[in-house]
This record gives sequence, C-alpha cells and structure tokens, in this order.
Amino acid sequence: MRRVAARLWVVFLLAVFLAFALANRQKVALSLDLFSFDVSGSVLEAPLFLLMSLSFLFGFALGGLTQWLRGGGKKRGEGGGAGE
Repeated sequence: MRRVAARLWVVFLLAVFLAFALANRQKVALSLDLFSFDVSGSVLEAPLFLLMSLSFLFGFALGGLTQWLRGGGKKRGEGGGAGE
C-alpha cells in the first residue's frame, strides 16, 4: 500500500511540474551584474521554468549537504538500532 501511495505522489508531483513548465515557457533574462542597468552585459536567457527548477534543485542539494555535514558524526555513536 505504501508503494502505491508513493507512486501516486510522484505522479501528482510530475503533473504539477508539467503544468508549471507549460505555463512558464517564456524566456526571461537573468543578469548577475548588480551594478549595471543595461541589459547588454552578460545575460543568460532561458525559460522561466528551467531557471526556477534549477534554483529549487540547487537549494535542495545545498540543504542536503548542510544537513549531512552537520550530523555526520552524531548518528554513528547513537544506539537503539535493530542490529543491537
């Protein structure tokens, strides 16, 4: 039953992502130069859904890395597992 629920959840998330991607296909300009107001500098043009998806994945990976680095040594010494 858990497997079916997990698969339904994944299908739902994929449907939401597909709807978001189809609604935000227009290209946007991303400039990381904070001090220049002209758009002629180094600008990355990409679809909005791609930029949003990449920023979400970057944040997810950064959060996972942070949690892994914070709790790496703490979990090893704790008991209470099924193997004891």
